[in-house]
Amino acid sequence: MIKFLMPFQKTSNAFLLKAILFLSFAALISGASAATFTWTGGQGGNNGQWNQAKNWGTAPTSGTTNDYIFAGTTAVNTTNNLTTLGATNIIFTNNAGVFTLGGNSLTLSGGVTNLSTNNQTIALQLILVANGVTFNTASNDLTISGNITDGTNTYGIVKTGTNDLFLTASNSFGGGITLNAGRIFASNNAALGTGTLTFASNNTTLDASTSLAITNALRLTTNGTIDNGSSTFANGGFISGAGTLILQGTGITEFSASNSYSGGTVLNAGRLNLSNSYALGTGTLTFASNSTTLTAESDLNISNAMLVNASSTINNNGFLMTNAGAVSGSGTLSFTGGGTNFLSASNSFTGAAIISSLNTLQMGNSNALANAGGVTVSGGALGGGTLDLGGLTNNISSLIL
Repeated sequence: MIKFLMPFQKTSNAFLLKAILFLSFAALISGASAATFTWTGGQGGNNGQWNQAKNWGTAPTSGTTNDYIFAGTTAVNTTNNLTTLGATNIIFTNNAGVFTLGGNSLTLSGGVTNLSTNNQTIALQLILVANGVTFNTASNDLTISGNITDGTNTYGIVKTGTNDLFLTASNSFGGGITLNAGRIFASNNAALGTGTLTFASNNTTLDASTSLAITNALRLTTNGTIDNGSSTFANGGFISGAGTLILQGTGITEFSASNSYSGGTVLNAGRLNLSNSYALGTGTLTFASNSTTLTAESDLNISNAMLVNASSTINNNGFLMTNAGAVSGSGTLSFTGGGTNFLSASNSFTGAAIISSLNTLQMGNSNALANAGGVTVSGGALGGGTLDLGGLTNNISSLIL
């Protein structure tokens, strides 16, 4: 049975009902019998220390594991000044002000739930003592600026709720993240811990709050989105799964691993840089919006099919970039970078092809541009682009020099 240590008055019922029902259900499922402490900030002033009885009615004691409910708008900058304290669940009620939980570390076995209309911040260290600890952004965002660790274990976390989870610290937990709903904003290269990030539901997003270089593996059990914002998001981890990877943001996304995901890549905005011929997995790359760019960071031999639905660019960046996959679609495709683009497939692409100055487009198939709506070689005779037919008889509808 859950023990409520605060007086259960009528005025508090409406504010605490959701939290109480939640904890009752959690206790029923787990069989746990943790005490429940509800914050009132009754000590007053700036004294938000956890060992002050007036802040709770009855204060928790060091060495115990409890449920904590944060309500109201009094003394919202709190300090855990107790030691070896544990939490099964932390809940911010629907009337909670803007809280910051700081101070000493807490062990955590259940989860954190935000039922309020405010972004709530946990600035103390959280030590996972169970797998599948949940961060539920049910009604508004959660910011975890304290380090999340799992000691010598390999415990992971689950993100639920449609609002945002901000991870800003260098985290060391190893069990990975299951992203069931909403978005995760990362602002540290180690924000995701050391495990795999799993996109477990459609419409889930990993956002970069700043330029990042992560090494976490990514698993696409469904469609997932990476949004670079306007920064550079470099992912050196292995990407697997059957889902589609959607790329958003006006910045740069970089892939360097040899990946196996099969659902394809949709480039909705910005630039995608590749330094591995297998970085796109096995699916189709779709240029879905104007001004999107695929850029080589080394010599590449890409076998992925490409669908050009908008005015887009392939930038060889001075390297040899071979496209062995079939190219289709009706958007305009520009070849830039000053190196060589080699097209070896028989393509159904019907859009216009533009070869920029100092760039070479080499044909490896007579029908590489047979259906294109014309080929334009920019730059004129001096310093212009080059169309290399490769000794083949090419079927090109029109050529503009």
